[in-house]
Amino acid sequence: MIGNQPPMEGPLIPRPGFGTAGRPVKVMINHRRVLGWPEGRVVQYHVEFSRGTVTKTLARKIWAQWERQRGPRNARERVAYDGVAIAYWFGRGDLPEEDLEREVPLAEGSQQRVRVTLKRAADVDLGRIRPFVNGEIRVSPDVMMALSALEVVLRHAPAQLFKPRGRGAFYDFGIDDNPTRGDPLGRTGLELRRGLYMALAACQGGLTINYDLSHGVYVAPGSLVEEIARLLGVAVHHLKGPNARTLTPPQMDTIKKHLCGRQVQMTHRHGQRPKKKIFGFTEQRVADVTFTLEGAGETTVPAFFLQMYNARVEFPSLPAIIFRGRLGDCYVPIEFTTLLPGKPFLGLPPPEAISEIVKKATVKPEQRFREIERQIQNIARVNKDAGVLGDDNHCMIRVENRFMVIPGRVLPAPRLAYGNCFAEPAELAPNGWNLRGKQFLSGAMATVALLNLAGPADAGRPVREADFRSFYQQMQVYAAEQCRCTLEPDHPIVVERRHDEAILDAMRRLVHLVGEPPGLIVVVLADGNKSRYNQVKAAGDLVLGIATQCVQAQKIQRANPQYLANVLTKVNVKITATNQYVPVNWSLANRVPFLSVPAMIVGIDVSHAAPDSALPSIAAMVASMNPSATVFRAQLSAQAARQEHTIDQLRDMAKKLLTEFICANRAWPRRILVLRDGVSEGMLTYVTRVEMNALRTAYAELSAAVRAEITAIARGDLAAATRDEVADGKRLDPDLLVAPPPPPPPHPNAQPKYVYVIVTKRTKTRFAPSRDDRTPIDKSGNVVAGLVVEREITHPTHFEFFLQSQAGLQGTSVPAKYTVTVDEMGHTPDELQTLLFSLCFTFQRATRSISVPAPVRYAHLAATRGMAYLAALRDPEMADQQRNGIQPHNNVAGGMFFM
Repeated sequence: MIGNQPPMEGPLIPRPGFGTAGRPVKVMINHRRVLGWPEGRVVQYHVEFSRGTVTKTLARKIWAQWERQRGPRNARERVAYDGVAIAYWFGRGDLPEEDLEREVPLAEGSQQRVRVTLKRAADVDLGRIRPFVNGEIRVSPDVMMALSALEVVLRHAPAQLFKPRGRGAFYDFGIDDNPTRGDPLGRTGLELRRGLYMALAACQGGLTINYDLSHGVYVAPGSLVEEIARLLGVAVHHLKGPNARTLTPPQMDTIKKHLCGRQVQMTHRHGQRPKKKIFGFTEQRVADVTFTLEGAGETTVPAFFLQMYNARVEFPSLPAIIFRGRLGDCYVPIEFTTLLPGKPFLGLPPPEAISEIVKKATVKPEQRFREIERQIQNIARVNKDAGVLGDDNHCMIRVENRFMVIPGRVLPAPRLAYGNCFAEPAELAPNGWNLRGKQFLSGAMATVALLNLAGPADAGRPVREADFRSFYQQMQVYAAEQCRCTLEPDHPIVVERRHDEAILDAMRRLVHLVGEPPGLIVVVLADGNKSRYNQVKAAGDLVLGIATQCVQAQKIQRANPQYLANVLTKVNVKITATNQYVPVNWSLANRVPFLSVPAMIVGIDVSHAAPDSALPSIAAMVASMNPSATVFRAQLSAQAARQEHTIDQLRDMAKKLLTEFICANRAWPRRILVLRDGVSEGMLTYVTRVEMNALRTAYAELSAAVRAEITAIARGDLAAATRDEVADGKRLDPDLLVAPPPPPPPHPNAQPKYVYVIVTKRTKTRFAPSRDDRTPIDKSGNVVAGLVVEREITHPTHFEFFLQSQAGLQGTSVPAKYTVTVDEMGHTPDELQTLLFSLCFTFQRATRSISVPAPVRYAHLAATRGMAYLAALRDPEMADQQRNGIQPHNNVAGGMFFM
């Protein structure tokens, strides 16, 4: 919503009005209306600590000491700190002189001192907020600064008592003597904690506070020995006793990476349980660590602990912990410490943990809103006691004590075309549809070979060749009867991976036995083996140029029609066919004119590795290649890790996709719709400007190159391009020349008309049926798919709306937020909302509408596939293929390989 984002760099297009299509409804949302806020001047200060850079946790502790030393003052005056480097003074004039520099303890009871200096930075006018939310002025840096000041004061008191994580989430860990516990995530050593997210939102006509549940994965407190065993993937008893093996250097690197800097509590001192931070670990076993004890000579660490504390070391082969203090280093056996709660888990949780997270975090709307209410009461007490937030006139920010109920509309589902029939709107809503009696729009033929990666040489219960062949025969029959898809031969060759055989080598052996590259390799995988899945995709897509379809070992034993349908929806589009589409004129009342002329729909996304990974990020751009926008091609590029706001190679990626579109359609696109995922609110204008420039430049450069080559060939200066020249990138594809580009500027058709929409799929806004309204709901208790909300909680002036386009499965549906930043066609809200909702039904591997338009999901899948390639190429078995990069082989790039 607000956050510490850089200011926007110019106005976006204004909202053209409000839509009227669909059924009017009332919905409850997890926002509470702000009734009043201060509107005077506050002063921003820059905060510095004499210790230099400090962690956010330590900064909060130092600030608590600053507040304690400053003492209580006028209840109407307060200083709010953002936890990093900014503080705001809410009071008369400037902050008193004596508060600008104070020397305080590092933490409560600490002998170390730190100097806190506040330097005046700027005046902030809170009076700019009201004209902004009333639509009288556009967003500007001073408006953003005023909103940030209010948000900092809103979060200040909770951040001092609860543990903040990320932006706006707070978790209650109890107090030191009575810590709370999270929900254990199986035997992974992790726990799930439930907290509260809260953020200030500037909306039409006022401010709201957005509250939502937040779930965080933390390392569970407990025995440090058990945590080390978990990290190393061994049983605790393998580390115990004098005969246990000493840890290897890679194992030592693992525990150092995950445990250095963690805070632990001692357990060997009777009556005392001091806390210390791990500085490091000894290279030798604790049994071999010696030191000189004053008056007693040299001794070992185990002997010292036995003599001083009557504590016997039972894990002598583990290293000792090194604690660093003012008097030097001290050594403590690992088994005499326990981990303290509060350490966030930053990597990708293991599969067992993920399944537990889904179970524990998934709640239906009614239960979710009840739990949000409970969490609000937990934190509201702190803010009300501080005089910041409440429902009475004594609080700085007055807020209603109930959730808002606002108007919305439910759009009708579209008509969906299959090969032999239509799926009518009544059938599509509210909970999806099945394929019974429906055939794919178009089918294709593929020669198939089978690869067994779940045989005796692999972990888990082996899959027999007979079972694999039986599953393929079921696929073959279902494909012919239901999908208009032909799989040959009837008895394909099956290869089982040999012991210690690389997956790429097994696939090459299979191709050799077939005699020529098959069109599709069906691969059975042991369940949950992500590493092998990545290697299969890299080998097939990058090296061999063969489409692959992975199936789970447990599924093929008892394949049902639903699973066969799910598999074949992916297979069909990989071999360049189409499953279903929305006709352009599916309803006269809801006509979607965008696709009535040559038009290209583009999806853009960036995928990142886990925070603790060194892998780069992957940018993906997909574009539609046919009039019904059901066939897509993709371009991938690697770029600097965590770089999301700009895509380095976007112009080149766009040029390649434009080339493919023109060759496929014998026409240049006259309209281009861009759906961009992954842009923060503060970067909307910047990203739009940069990427629109890249798209326009790509179009202009390709147009000029085609025009120049047509002219040169006509004059006889150039011969027609050969296939090798095209493959080497030296000449343009001859198919481009069949469709001459539009005339050059200043002709109005020199560029297509662009529509640029930023899609935010991870919103914190949630909807629930209103308790006093007959709002249609689905089986999970959510408002039915097609809910549009564009009033009261959207931006004061921008063309912005929420669309909840999917039916709920288990928990609370997550709406996507759409911000239209460019619209050269001048769509009405109804036209654009109908188009975007229709695109949610065209995802080619689903029989229900999805949460975002299909091109957005395709871009996400393509970027994720790129990350899989990178992970596979780091494996020693694939190291020789790294020079080929991550762009798929030409043989598979023509299909939707990322499905």
